[in-house]
Amino acid sequence: MKRFVVFFLLLLFVLSNLNASENNPLISLYNMFPKMTELKGGSSRWIATGVVHELYDNYVRLESTYNYFSDKTEKIWDIKRDKNYSVDVKLFFAKDNKAAVNLYENMMDKRKSRFERDVKFGDEGRIFVRPVSVVNMISEYNLFFREENFIVHLHTFDGFALMDFADFFQKKVNSFVLSNIDMYVFKNFRLKASQEGYIPEEEELTVEADNASAIEISGRVTDEEGNPVSGVSINVLGHNKTVVSNAEGKYSVKFVLSEKGEKREFKTNFTLVNRKGENNKNDKVKMYKMNVKYPEREETFYLRINLDKNSGEIYIPSKGVSNDVNNIVKQGDYLEFKRNCTPEGSLFRCRQTYSGLMKASGFNGNWKGTGGKGTFKGIPMKTSSKKYNISETDFCSIKTVPLVSDNLSGKTQSSDQLYIDQNHGIALKCSREGKDFFIKNVQLQITKQASDEKFLLYKYKGHEKEGGISLKGKTYIGVIGPNDDFLGVDVFLMPESLQEMTVLAGDMSKKYEKTISFAAGVLYPARQPKLIVEKFITDKAKQNVTDVSVNLKKFASEKDVASDKGTLGRDGKRDMSLELKIKGIGGDLKAVELSHKGENSYVWNTEPFDIYPAVALFANGDLINQNSGEFNFPVDNGTVIDIFIHKPEYLNSSDINMTYKILIGKKWYSGRVE
Repeated sequence: MKRFVVFFLLLLFVLSNLNASENNPLISLYNMFPKMTELKGGSSRWIATGVVHELYDNYVRLESTYNYFSDKTEKIWDIKRDKNYSVDVKLFFAKDNKAAVNLYENMMDKRKSRFERDVKFGDEGRIFVRPVSVVNMISEYNLFFREENFIVHLHTFDGFALMDFADFFQKKVNSFVLSNIDMYVFKNFRLKASQEGYIPEEEELTVEADNASAIEISGRVTDEEGNPVSGVSINVLGHNKTVVSNAEGKYSVKFVLSEKGEKREFKTNFTLVNRKGENNKNDKVKMYKMNVKYPEREETFYLRINLDKNSGEIYIPSKGVSNDVNNIVKQGDYLEFKRNCTPEGSLFRCRQTYSGLMKASGFNGNWKGTGGKGTFKGIPMKTSSKKYNISETDFCSIKTVPLVSDNLSGKTQSSDQLYIDQNHGIALKCSREGKDFFIKNVQLQITKQASDEKFLLYKYKGHEKEGGISLKGKTYIGVIGPNDDFLGVDVFLMPESLQEMTVLAGDMSKKYEKTISFAAGVLYPARQPKLIVEKFITDKAKQNVTDVSVNLKKFASEKDVASDKGTLGRDGKRDMSLELKIKGIGGDLKAVELSHKGENSYVWNTEPFDIYPAVALFANGDLINQNSGEFNFPVDNGTVIDIFIHKPEYLNSSDINMTYKILIGKKWYSGRVE
């Protein structure tokens, strides 16, 4: 039934626009194929198969094969031609220009050759060559060109015949277009909407203009959220007419055809996609290894600058600490920022200002502030990427999850399929220990299965709740599909995403019945979800190591040896108990610092007479640090240290989010308390 309807509609289209015969409505297209008498040598040299056609949803295809026979060998430019050769001809006529463009692009995508180049036939053309015999100078040729609704495909082993046929069909197509000029000028309109910051959108409109005095095309331009977009240029291609959308996103363009007849009105709307949703990659994140010269010493640290967000951070590997960077000013190559170098928890105030030129070779300049003034030199750091197949990693997982909100309730989901619908999303969850200062980009690659749906994709922060996952922090990713084959989708994440749950879903504020499926499982091994992590290359980049670990043993132990003061002592409350394990390294254990971040933040350390509560350390049951907290204890492979700290009144066992920093010799080790 569908094929019959399509056939009927295409016949109506051809009949209404072509000078067709009553016997065969496709006769005008049949007549575009050359007769034997029109070819060099005439009917005594050429034999052709009859023209046959086949109808598809958006186009009709006609084809024939021409065979040449001769009893003499011809020579052109010292190139010997075969006595016999053939030319296969396929002619495609699409229902409109947009369908022709899509069909042509699909043909080009499916055909690749070592030898190919553009040719000057039609609106666009390309030739593909496959050498068969270098000695005899024989090659196989496939030439395609598109003009308006037409696509011509020629296949032969004779290059001279190829050019002759291409020239013939070029003239036939031009003649057809000129004979049916009304169809192309005032029946098919191509409109392009464009504005800075948005991806341009094209729409094609077929109108009925017979006996009309004027044609008016109007519509509305909105973004992916449905909000009006003003100031958008609507260009009617080929007519030298451009209008601009108003504050409500509305536009109108009018063509006056004659003084008689009635005005015909037509509507077409545009949905523009913000380019920020097209790619969230951190291309403006830079990192430099900085060498700073003081009056009597030098300092080395890593500077991370995000020029897109005007944010930055400094990491000092020798101390295992970070400094904030703010007040960033970027003008051309000039960069200026302020560094907050105040130690955490200290009453001592430290501020420095850095200014210099940022070029491809480095970031060099001067600094001033606390500590005097001096110069600095920054060496730009390169990056490297590593791709992980998520199903094979032990630190990330991806699965379909039920969603909960005011109008949604969680439903049972399939454990072996990835899909998005009204009640489900796709969750990526990783168990990275702490923030990695040197990660530049995190990219999730997933593959959408074929469908005819157009889908708006968003990413959210996911939080586990009873019945499913709640969503926060909506960020637009892009328009996905429709696609008639597998479609790769790239989602760029912030480095912090490796420490939290990221959920891909639709627009939760709108109701829809679509189900969008993605490749997963054993059926699609090559298309399984992948994670690409791009990092700045440095020997010092590995902050979180596996040879030092701290585990929480008891939230409330039997001991009371640490208080909320800067020195050791009893306070009548049971201490929290943790365990430090040393593997594969040795040296003097010199400092321990623990911190908790949450609704209330806390810090404990072994710094003598510090403002933070002191940490009590035991080895083999013996206290190893002094009442002030100070100590210097030799450790080696297999050493276990028991840690006791004051338990704050408002800290709950279910909300613990602790990290550690351990100084052994001159090296700091950091990570998350498990």
